[in-house]
Amino acid sequence: MKYKDFYSNLFQERYGGAAKERSIWYHGTSMKRVPLIMSRGLDPNVSPKNKSWGSDPHVDAINLDKTSYGGIYVTQNVMTATSSALRTSRKDESNRAIVILSLQPRSLVADEDDFASRLMNLIPHMAGSIYGSIYPYMWEIYGAPDYHRNHAKETKNEWVNNVAMKSLFYDFKIDDPELKKRVRKLLSDEGYKAMLTRTVSYLEKRDSRSDYWEWRKAYADVHGMGGKYGEDVDIPNPPSSHEGEQMFRSFIDKLTRTMKHKARHSFTGSFSKTARSLEPIRFHGSNKIIAIVELVPSETSKYSEDIKIIYGELPTDFKLQWKERIGDLKIIN
Repeated sequence: MKYKDFYSNLFQERYGGAAKERSIWYHGTSMKRVPLIMSRGLDPNVSPKNKSWGSDPHVDAINLDKTSYGGIYVTQNVMTATSSALRTSRKDESNRAIVILSLQPRSLVADEDDFASRLMNLIPHMAGSIYGSIYPYMWEIYGAPDYHRNHAKETKNEWVNNVAMKSLFYDFKIDDPELKKRVRKLLSDEGYKAMLTRTVSYLEKRDSRSDYWEWRKAYADVHGMGGKYGEDVDIPNPPSSHEGEQMFRSFIDKLTRTMKHKARHSFTGSFSKTARSLEPIRFHGSNKIIAIVELVPSETSKYSEDIKIIYGELPTDFKLQWKERIGDLKIIN
């Protein structure tokens, strides 16, 4: 290889990858927001109140918080983009719009949804169980007594190994020993605690609940208090759901940034093929907006929409996906 070619390839690898790695992505929004996008591009630092998922009222021990983590959410699936646009357009009371992008996958981080649900399992028979997570939480926070020490270690190792080796690497087909080492350490140092904290934070703090008494019993156990865990004993309550969510979301955000572009491998196995950009996307540069379209209710068909091109030209990928998953593509002026 010539020196010029060598250094050219090295530069491409270090600063974003070769041009051939660029691919077509989509961002769903509403027409109300298009004028601002036309003037400023897509901004990853939009205020939560202006995001489609600025808040999520349907959160509990089982249902994860879907509030946006920040960044620009993108997908390679046109249907996913149109669904996202629907939520925004209803909020804005305007037509749906799709921003079409040319992006380098290695510049993106994974959508947190690709990770969060995978990490919210302790072991199969305890999945989603607050009761089953109380003792592991106590062991992780306060240390396990001698008679539970081996079981506590095995339980944690089982979770770390299943998440690190299977869910995050085997399922996503990532083969990177150094990354695997970093992620395993992050899971062990922070992830296990974050997962358990979120789970027990939804424990109902009422003396009529069996898991409330199990909480008090477990606390007394790890602190050598014997059977003294009645109401007359001062035992702290579990963390609040706000504390649990904050810790878990902070960890998931750190994990997606740690895995960074390596998580793009997950796109091949994900129907939605979603990711997020932490950098602005303008109309020029290696990551750029190449087209914007409005989805206009059809005048001839009640349950279909026509396409109005606001900016740029439609890429072949958009046309093929629309025809395959939606139907005939009708472009109007």
